[in-house]
Amino acid sequence: MRIVTKKELSIFLASSAELRDDRIQFGDFVMQLQEHYSNRNIGFQLKKWEYFDKTFAFDGDRTQDAYNYQVSICDVFICLFYTKSGEFTIEEFEVALEQNRKRKLPLFIYMRQLDSFKQEDESLTKFKEQLKKLRYFWGSYDSNAKLHLDFVLWLDSYLFDSRSAITVDNEVVKLGNVKIATMSQLPFAANNESYQRLSYDLSELRAKIAAFRKELEQNPSSEFLQKELQSNLDRYNQLKQDYENLQQDLISTEKSIIEFQKRQVNDRLKRAMEYFESGDLNGAKAILRENALEAVGHVERLDRDRDLVHQDIDSLLFQANIEMAVIDTPIDERIKIVTKIYVQADDLAERSAYDKKRYAKLLLDYAQFHYQYGPYSKAVEIYLRQINLSENVYGMAHLDTARSYNNLGTVYYNNGEYDKALEYLDKALKINERNLGKYHSDTAITYNSIGGVYYKKCNFDLAINYLNTAIDILERVTVVDNPTTALFYCNIGAVYYEKGEYQKALDYMEKALKIRKKVLNSDHPDIASSYNNIGEVYKSKQEFGKALEYHSNALKIREKALGYHHPDTAISYNNIGSIYLSKGDFNLALAFYSKAIEINETTLGLDNPNTATSYNDIGIVYQRLREYDKAVEFSKKALAIYIDRLGLNHPFTATTYMNIANINFEKGEYQKSLEYYEKALSLYEKLGTDHHNTKMIQNTINNIHVILNNANNRSDNIVYNQGV
Repeated sequence: MRIVTKKELSIFLASSAELRDDRIQFGDFVMQLQEHYSNRNIGFQLKKWEYFDKTFAFDGDRTQDAYNYQVSICDVFICLFYTKSGEFTIEEFEVALEQNRKRKLPLFIYMRQLDSFKQEDESLTKFKEQLKKLRYFWGSYDSNAKLHLDFVLWLDSYLFDSRSAITVDNEVVKLGNVKIATMSQLPFAANNESYQRLSYDLSELRAKIAAFRKELEQNPSSEFLQKELQSNLDRYNQLKQDYENLQQDLISTEKSIIEFQKRQVNDRLKRAMEYFESGDLNGAKAILRENALEAVGHVERLDRDRDLVHQDIDSLLFQANIEMAVIDTPIDERIKIVTKIYVQADDLAERSAYDKKRYAKLLLDYAQFHYQYGPYSKAVEIYLRQINLSENVYGMAHLDTARSYNNLGTVYYNNGEYDKALEYLDKALKINERNLGKYHSDTAITYNSIGGVYYKKCNFDLAINYLNTAIDILERVTVVDNPTTALFYCNIGAVYYEKGEYQKALDYMEKALKIRKKVLNSDHPDIASSYNNIGEVYKSKQEFGKALEYHSNALKIREKALGYHHPDTAISYNNIGSIYLSKGDFNLALAFYSKAIEINETTLGLDNPNTATSYNDIGIVYQRLREYDKAVEFSKKALAIYIDRLGLNHPFTATTYMNIANINFEKGEYQKSLEYYEKALSLYEKLGTDHHNTKMIQNTINNIHVILNNANNRSDNIVYNQGV
């Protein structure tokens, strides 16, 4: 990350008088950004020629000389053109270009697209030719929204490229709370056939769903209407996810174009960018695939064509974004194509003395791709390489290095390797506090992540300390009623739940629910999540009536918003099943667990960890029914999935070993139960000797040894742990 040491960033905006309205709107937009960046101790000073009069010039100088001086000392130079290039604007550009050579002054040239009744002046044509000779790639915009987006994409990366705050929410592109543009204002989205089709299909499906719900109110027992509603809900949720992914991919691709403005690119990549900007993804993809083939030839002439190879790497990385954005291609095929692209880009970078900072960024994108799409093991491998390079390039105390530590810690957390997760998250926290200060939203997020690790390690007091710190920071630097604060409240509530402090758990979970009800729609899935969590607390308090009420509310929202065949809906069925299990109503428990299994098998597949959890739970029901063969069958199915998908050392694997041991213990097969208890113990010991399961299993193993060594002892006298 690059830190601007001064508090104010001086931005000089140059253009001819014909773009006066654009300059005014740009100035207003920069003022809106002040509030967002003020939390990071950064302000802006926008300089335009309208702000200066003749008295501003030094004695004996032209007023233009004073403008040129301001250009020479500014931090960012932006120049806008429309039909012509004025003499003084070009003069300012020449000054900025000289500063770019001397001190790498960021300079950006943007051409407003011509209206149909306008023509380009000869002066602008000559200026474009000059830029081509300089091999400078200028940007284009057809609306102020596009100009503002491109500026923010560059600015946020320039200042804080360790964590971009740019998001897309309900088709609105935002930086924090600052609205930048709507997707429909951006030609790469508005003219994109896939984007248009998805938008239209979602609109049509919303109308259909509303119509089916209205008909169902009049005919609630109609199976046909129920099936049609579910079918349309499933289709809607899938398309909505595709739509949201496409929006993120389009913004990510536009960001890569902004980054390319910092360096030379080949003509083919320029043409691909122009195709993308116009909304033609397939045109861009075709050109980039040609470039990928040509890159193979460049490698053979590597020493002579090193610069060409580096441009090929840029094209490959741009192609990766384009390929993921072409949603007509099945996701598995896209993942396969993009994996090959990253392998090729990585190989070229390693063999061609690629710029180390750019190589670190390449590896970061490569690792994040595998983190999102799997496998985790590959993500870990690439992150470790990226961290090694980042430490060498930036040093061990740089925020770019901290970002890499944080990402790798998150991968280890998701893989159940909690000690390794802590190692890297602690490193990230120290760097964040040193560079950003304690009271910063990024620092709060890292505290929350570390609290989550201690929660998984069952060190609940430490987890609460970190989570309380995260909440305190966030409440100081943001408005209280926001979804992230609600998430932190949920997390600390979960810790108190595990500690058995149910009232404190309820207090925090109800705070989260209150915020979510205030800022979200009444049928938002996050509200269902809060209902779910509160229901779990009441279940543990054995207040089964309230537990059923909250879980039923969660189920109702999830079926309405997500549909029957959705993993979150399966969670609700699973949790309601667990209530009936706790009440001893095993038949109803089986019915709800069976629905959860049906949904998970249909939506996630037979080898998904969530499906395995359902297998585990239904295995416990069969154990209670003393149908031990079925109990072992389902538990072993779960175990096979956990080992395959999560690994031998994951806590879920340990829990399943323990469940199978419990079943064999009840059957009186003590030798088998001992075998599984010892496997579970070896895994739990990695979580710490103080872990409650570690102690209980050790006691049970000791008792089994007594049984096996003393045939006169009866198993009825043995106390053992019942797995969850």
